[in-house]
Amino acid sequence: MSYNIPAIFTGALITEQIFRVPGIGSLLIRSIESNDTPVAMAIVFVNSALVIIFNLLVDVIYGFLDPRISYN
Repeated sequence: MSYNIPAIFTGALITEQIFRVPGIGSLLIRSIESNDTPVAMAIVFVNSALVIIFNLLVDVIYGFLDPRISYN
């Protein structure tokens, strides 16, 4: 569940390459090809932050929805 939202952003890489749509995925590919390390690192950082944030958000929501789960 929590990996679905970041997968939308990271899955765009494949879709953008197939349909030649400019976006974050094609920017990542171009930055890797041109050795633009800061841009590639920023994109990877944003994707990693999305995974961490949405995992935390889903864990907190599970705690509210299921009374058997407690964070003591």
